[in-house]
Amino acid sequence: MATYVSGHMNASLGDGVFLDKSYVRDYQARLQAAATTQNPNSALYAEVERQCRPLRAQGGYVPYTQCAHDKLSTIAPGTDAFAAVQPPPVALYTYNFYSPLWSADWAGLAVAATIIVALLLLARLLSYISLRILLRIRR
Repeated sequence: MATYVSGHMNASLGDGVFLDKSYVRDYQARLQAAATTQNPNSALYAEVERQCRPLRAQGGYVPYTQCAHDKLSTIAPGTDAFAAVQPPPVALYTYNFYSPLWSADWAGLAVAATIIVALLLLARLLSYISLRILLRIRR
């Protein structure tokens, strides 16, 4: 699509659109799974979540992640508990749009109408030529 868009609209999507909300939601799900009671570090993750939650609401994903990493490093200095929770692969959250062959909007309907009128004109022209040939043969 990047070629189509830049060729038709003088715009480029580069590597595509990053689905940041989905990425954050899935990363939060991984953190929540790490904070469950089956995990030996669940109390640690729950405490970090409680302390860093206001940063997520204010500044978004990056300050929250930095806060979580810092808190986990200070609470458990000998271990890197944050390393146990791997973020989702970024490549899975990059989406490239592909242009449709035809769209059912006003422009698409105009193209369809033009094609139909062109086919009707071609059919009429062919019938006219065939009738002229038949009339010449009958004379």
